[in-house]
Amino acid sequence: MRRTVVRLAIFAGIVGTLTQSSFGQRSHASTPDPITAVVYNAYCVVCHGVDGTGSPTGKSLNAPNLRSAAVQKQSNAALSRFISEGKERMPAFKSQLTHQQVMDVVLYLRALRHRKNNR
Repeated sequence: MRRTVVRLAIFAGIVGTLTQSSFGQRSHASTPDPITAVVYNAYCVVCHGVDGTGSPTGKSLNAPNLRSAAVQKQSNAALSRFISEGKERMPAFKSQLTHQQVMDVVLYLRALRHRKNNR
């Protein structure tokens, strides 16, 4: 178990370094950088699923469907705040993700609504 935690911490550090160097100087485009998917997969997919509709774990915790109108109508600032500060059962990620990473994940969530259901 400890070995898994250490590996996950190392992976998160590498992802953080890669995303900081990749995103540090870019402006927000209409489509997220592919590395943002790595961040989403590392932190969000456990509950929200690959396509944003929710994993079995997330559904048992009542995690929202990120593709739903209720989520998509939220402002970027509100979504950013939920990711950074947490909400209800969702943990805060402000100590794991930079502001730029959070904003890139928000763009990724926006792009999820356009994905086909099969992925």
